[in-house]
Amino acid sequence: MSAPALLVCVGDLMVDVGVEAPALERGGDVDGAIRLGPGGSAANVAAWAVAAGGRARLVAGRGDDLAGRLLAAALEERGIGLHPGDPVGGASGAMLVVMEAGERTFVADPGANLRLGEGDVAAGLEGAGAVFVSGYPLLRPPGRAAAMAAAGAAGRAGVPAVVDAASWPLLTGGAGQPVLAAAALAGTLLANRDEAAALAGRPDPAAAGSWLAERVGTVVVKCGAAGVVVCAAGRSPVPVPAPAATAVDVTGAGDAFAAAYLLASAGGADPPEAAGAGTRLAARAVATRGAWPAPLPPGGLGLSPPDPLPPVAARSTLDRCRSPSRPPTGDAPPMDSRIVVADRIANASAVVALESSVLAQGLPSPANLESADAQQAAVAKSDAEPAVIGVIAGRVIVGADPQEVQALASGSVRWKVTVRDLPYVVARGLDGATTVSATAFAAEAAGIGVMATGGIGGIHFGGGDISADLPQLARSRLTVVCSGPKHVADAAATIEWMETHGVQVVGYRTDRLPGFLATGRLPLEQVADDVAQVVELIRVRQALGSPGALVLCQDPPASAAMDPEELAELAAEGAAAAGDAGVFGKARTPFELDWLHRRTGGRSLAANLALLEANAGLAGEIAAGLAAG
Repeated sequence: MSAPALLVCVGDLMVDVGVEAPALERGGDVDGAIRLGPGGSAANVAAWAVAAGGRARLVAGRGDDLAGRLLAAALEERGIGLHPGDPVGGASGAMLVVMEAGERTFVADPGANLRLGEGDVAAGLEGAGAVFVSGYPLLRPPGRAAAMAAAGAAGRAGVPAVVDAASWPLLTGGAGQPVLAAAALAGTLLANRDEAAALAGRPDPAAAGSWLAERVGTVVVKCGAAGVVVCAAGRSPVPVPAPAATAVDVTGAGDAFAAAYLLASAGGADPPEAAGAGTRLAARAVATRGAWPAPLPPGGLGLSPPDPLPPVAARSTLDRCRSPSRPPTGDAPPMDSRIVVADRIANASAVVALESSVLAQGLPSPANLESADAQQAAVAKSDAEPAVIGVIAGRVIVGADPQEVQALASGSVRWKVTVRDLPYVVARGLDGATTVSATAFAAEAAGIGVMATGGIGGIHFGGGDISADLPQLARSRLTVVCSGPKHVADAAATIEWMETHGVQVVGYRTDRLPGFLATGRLPLEQVADDVAQVVELIRVRQALGSPGALVLCQDPPASAAMDPEELAELAAEGAAAAGDAGVFGKARTPFELDWLHRRTGGRSLAANLALLEANAGLAGEIAAGLAAG
């Protein structure tokens, strides 16, 4: 029989400190049991994989401290490879688990795990026959790029790969979008019922799994003693029962499931068969105290998964993942996530996403670059980081630098990229400026929760042309600050569509839907009077897991706003001019904006520039308020 497949686990290595007491006495001493051991989701999966007779390598960071040395020794004792082999600096990660009166409370410090880089992942994946990616680094900006790169490389290499959903409280209110984005790259998401409900907004495991599968591919929802539900896009959910087991400690059950699922998948099992292997190892795990199995003799637990596939020749597949702008170094080719997050964005607590289509197709030069500077300065005024998003050479850039912004606004970028176009433009290595829909998608994939724009797309008069912005807003949980639908849209039909599809529209200091370049006439039911009210509304949405975006609309600055009646008349004339010129689809809005600019002698442009800056400033205040806690 060939050697077992190598399972590479990417994510977290921690020292677990377990505390168990009947009750804690705040400010006093109590008797209890304290256990110290190795842990971390990715490390736990590796340990269970070896226990099941497989091979495992852990890709995680450890500190140059006592804890780091103990963790390295524990991995070596179990035959688990560790990459990088040397400490990456900082303190090793630690997890405090307090068991009090049957309830578990966790306090996590990721420590050195956040120092893991994309280059570490590239080398660590060599020879992988299956890949596990922990969701925890995806939810923390410093570790997100490396974890996203691992998911993308595994998906492109065609090896079995899963992304684990982490913990449900961290996933609510759209915060779990990076996990879904990574799972879509890997092809499979593992989640327990609470995590699936938080991500999908649906309490039923089968319904949540099916909804998620349409976005990811395959989803396995773990339901404890009831077994699991395997969901695949376009297929009926498949329940897989769990064997009977007497539970002593459920801490390592999910990690054991992931290990056996991946080993079985690498051996050729289909998802329901692999899930069956997972439930069998999980049943053994709940009978063991602690996150790791007890040391085992050679041969492991004897679960006999299907014959494994030969190890992947990772060099050839990973070579295809190279960025054209970064040459290979040494024996390990560099590997980039297709969504590249600038360091200043990854390390910031308050970030505002800004679209680039308005710079490339919506504004003339040099006003476009002046507006880019003004929008970014307005965001920064609140100590938030502006993140201009666009596509350069097939890479989605989140947080474009000045040179990249200049390139996007140069006039040479042809592609006006909607969320539909994004995969094509990336796959072809093209440049593109992102619309609201593509910007919203990329922002959420990067963990950004607030976005600013001028006006959103809507339903054009006559109802035959519906902007791609609208369905993306229905799928998103972003807060989008704007001045209502653009003047080219039927505002009444657009707001009716958003109401029907669960998009929350709130006026900021106005009870009328703004008319983009002018004040509005349509009444709004929901109004926020200040930033504090907006921040509280967002927090409530996150707590409830409310689906759909929050579209916060403020009027354009009064000093630059156009007259509503004049704008309505000009909008009708501009639409007729577009029809006469045979301009339709994505080209229609830029055509009508340019027509309006020339028709008004620049007054419409002045209003557009003013509202873009004002909306960016308001978004910066909101992002800073959310980050303040």
